[in-house]
Amino acid sequence: IRRALNHGTNRQQLIDDVLNGAGQEVKSPLLPGFLGYDESIVPYEYSPEKARAMIEARGWVKGDDGIYKKGEQRLSFEVSTTDWDQNQKTVELLTK
Repeated sequence: IRRALNHGTNRQQLIDDVLNGAGQEVKSPLLPGFLGYDESIVPYEYSPEKARAMIEARGWVKGDDGIYKKGEQRLSFEVSTTDWDQNQKTVELLTK
């Protein structure tokens, strides 16, 4: 599911809408120039179709309400953040 979430996240939209274009898409927790940065890492492509296929391949079925379920279990996760405006905007975009 983590990989599917990565494929389903439009990073450029986050940069444009949350940071007003003043950002750079990164492919690693480490930025270029930092010890341990690995240039060979291939970033996740933005592909909602691939994300859906990956989730459905794991047995999750999209319900009439748009929420994926496996049996009676609903696919969900918690997001913890601060009340900083940019964080709130990010969460709003990620949960659409």
